[in-house]
Amino acid sequence: MFSRRNSYWFAGLIFAGALLCRPVSAHITMQSALELIVFPDRVEIVIHPTLGESHIALSFLPDGDNLCSRKMLLELLPKHAQYILDRLIVKSDGERVTGRVLRIESSSIPESGLTMGELITTSVHYTFEYKLSKPPTMVTFEQDVYKDRYFSGQPYDFIYLAKYRQSVDKVADALPVSHKNTLNIPCVWPEPTPEPNPDEKAQRVEKSNDSVAAPAVKTRANFWSTGGEYALHGLRHIIPSGFDHLLFVSALVLAVSRLWELVKIVTAFTLAHSVTLTLAVLGWVRLPGYIVEPVIAGSIIFVAVENLFWPDRGKGNLRLAVAFAFGLFHGMGFAGGLLDAMAGMPAGSASVAIGSFSLGVETGHQLVVLPLFGIMMLLLRRQYDDIARREQATRLTLRLGSTLIAVGGCYYMIAAIWL
Repeated sequence: MFSRRNSYWFAGLIFAGALLCRPVSAHITMQSALELIVFPDRVEIVIHPTLGESHIALSFLPDGDNLCSRKMLLELLPKHAQYILDRLIVKSDGERVTGRVLRIESSSIPESGLTMGELITTSVHYTFEYKLSKPPTMVTFEQDVYKDRYFSGQPYDFIYLAKYRQSVDKVADALPVSHKNTLNIPCVWPEPTPEPNPDEKAQRVEKSNDSVAAPAVKTRANFWSTGGEYALHGLRHIIPSGFDHLLFVSALVLAVSRLWELVKIVTAFTLAHSVTLTLAVLGWVRLPGYIVEPVIAGSIIFVAVENLFWPDRGKGNLRLAVAFAFGLFHGMGFAGGLLDAMAGMPAGSASVAIGSFSLGVETGHQLVVLPLFGIMMLLLRRQYDDIARREQATRLTLRLGSTLIAVGGCYYMIAAIWL
């Protein structure tokens, strides 16, 4: 039977577990890749949304037995493209520019149609065009896509990893653009070429069908803004939406009793997810989300159950191995939309982006791990002077906390497989 003090512990853990598990069924933060190209006379934006995004925007139902026919999906694509276009904000020198849907590429949709589960792994391509009256000196981009859509009562925080460049430049930088920040693209154009005389025109007749000459201006990397934006993106990936990762590290923290043990476990986890995050972004190691997400959910359940039935394994080299092994999969989960968005980035910018994102992720973890460990140790030592009673309360805290985390892991596993 619980004492009054233990009942307070139990109530506190229930409350903390409710906060953790409420949104665990999915990442409220979503991300996708976008390419923005600035020409002297227009801006083109190419995005690659999944059909799962179209379901979020339009909330349609399958027209067969859990099957969406190709005909139905093709009819929905223009509506989805227009939905996104209405929520992209492009300005040229401070004035908003009106855009239009230029192309919709849907060859990825098979003739047999797609199941609801296959929608999240099938991408289409939309191209938007924004006509300009003159070459811009500054183009700004903002977006509020899916801000008006909700999951379990929570609004989506959608992030485009925007890869941008001027005209025919072969390299580009990429920055995360959420509902809360703006992408500013300064443009530098060469002096206009003097009109050639008639003889020169005759010599260049084979080039007369060319469009407006593209400036030979290389994309400039601003390392401070790249580092800052990617660090913030990494932090947002954990707080407030990375509840699956937070459940895992919380389960690790519950089993340790010394700061040095905590440092070793967190270091092992950090090293592992940093390695696979880097390898995934570089394209050397990739696994599909339908494998990575269930494994991440399984890691939560595994560590929580291990805490419950084999608490002694929460310390020592075996727990370090568990933290490292599952950290490898968490790193692939962190990569997410970084994979496509960082393709083709300059090596220097890519290195800064990877390092800054990892730093942001780790900062998010530490903002949870250190206070949780410190508060747990402080309360146990203040309320239980007797060593035997303190150990009993520690075991109770471990059991109750791990039970709630295991429930959250099961909830997330269901979401990762079926939602």
